[in-house]
Amino acid sequence: MIYRGEHGIYRTDIIQVMNERIGDVCFIGLDLLLNKIGSDIVKICDLNFGLCKMVIASKEDDLFETPDSLANKTIASKYNQLVMKYFKQLNIPLSKVIKMDGALELAPNIGIADAIVDIVGFCLLVNMLELSEITASPIHVGSGFVKCEHGLLPVPAPATAEILKGVPIYGGRIRAELCTPTGAAILKHFVKRFGEMAPMVVQKVGYGMGTKDFEAANCVRAYLYEKSESENSDIVYEISCNLDDMTPEAIGAAVDVLLKNGALDVYTTPVTMKKNRPAVVLTCIVAKNKRDIVSELMLEHTTTLGVRMSEHSRILLSRGVFTVNTPYGEIRVKRSEGYGVTKYKPEYDDVSAAAALHSVPFMTVYNSVLAYAK
Repeated sequence: MIYRGEHGIYRTDIIQVMNERIGDVCFIGLDLLLNKIGSDIVKICDLNFGLCKMVIASKEDDLFETPDSLANKTIASKYNQLVMKYFKQLNIPLSKVIKMDGALELAPNIGIADAIVDIVGFCLLVNMLELSEITASPIHVGSGFVKCEHGLLPVPAPATAEILKGVPIYGGRIRAELCTPTGAAILKHFVKRFGEMAPMVVQKVGYGMGTKDFEAANCVRAYLYEKSESENSDIVYEISCNLDDMTPEAIGAAVDVLLKNGALDVYTTPVTMKKNRPAVVLTCIVAKNKRDIVSELMLEHTTTLGVRMSEHSRILLSRGVFTVNTPYGEIRVKRSEGYGVTKYKPEYDDVSAAAALHSVPFMTVYNSVLAYAK
C-alpha cells in the first residue's frame, strides 16, 4: 500500500503513480481511467461498486434545458476528455472545456464556465457490463411541441430528428417529447440493430422511470440477455414482387443474379393476378447489409415497378460439415443442431458422384451415408 503524508495518496494521482511503476495494481474509478489519455493501464475486472450519472449545472438565471443549448459555451469538468467525447457525439460545438478539480460549483458563479458537466453514466455502464451488442425497438419520440430556446418546436426537436436519421421512429398518442437529443445520440451510437425483439434468454431486467405522468408508463426497460452457443437467432428481410410479364428464362437469369449478389435464398411461388393471368411471386431472403443492393437488383433485372419488404426474426440451428467413410467412399455430411434437434444431410454432389461411380441408385448411397453419420 502506498501513502502520501498522513492522508494517503489522492485518487486523482493513482494513474500517475501506476505509470511511474510505483504500484502494480490499483483500485480506481472507471471514470478516472476512461478520462486519462496516454496511459497503458488496463482494466482487470469490475468490482460492481457504486453508481454514477450525468449532471449539468449552471447559475439559476442561466438554465440550459437541453444539451444543444450548450453550443459554443465554456464547460468546466473534472472529466474533460469524457465531456469532449460526449458533446462531439452530439455534434454540439463548445467554446472550450476547462479541466478543473475541487469546488466546480464555483466555476459558473465566477465566470470561468457557463456550465458544468460531470460523469456520462451510460457510457460508463456500457464499459462496466462489457456488452457484445445492444439492440432496441423502434424509438417512440412522442408528439406535439416542445419549448426550447427558440420557442415552440415540433416533436421530435430538430436536433433529435437530425441525429435519428436512418433509425426507425414513430410518434404515438402521447403529447410530449419522449426522446431528447441526448438519448438519441446514445441510441444512435450504441445500438447495433433496431427492430422486433429477437429470441433471447433473459438474465436480468432493469427499469428507468421518468418523473412526468403520461397515459402510459413513463419508463425505459432494458434486458440483459445471453445467447446459447448452440442456439442462434438473427434478423432477415423478405423482399418480393409479382411478375406476370416475364419468361421463365428471364426469371431464371434474375434468380442467378440475386443469388450471386448475396441473397440467402431466392424462390418463386405461382399465383393468379388480375384478368386471371398466371404469374409468380419472386421472393428473396437477405441479411440487413444486403437489403438495399438486392432490392435495387430486383428492380433492375425484373419487370416489376416496385418491391415489398418486411423484417423477420428467425431462429437457427448451428451448422457444420464432417466426412464419413462408407462402402462408397468418403462422403461429406452437413450436421445441424440446437433446441434439442439434430439433423444430418449428405452432400448431394458427393452422393451423386458415388452413385454414378458404383452404378447404384442415388438413395442407396444416401441411406448408407445417413446410417454411418448417425
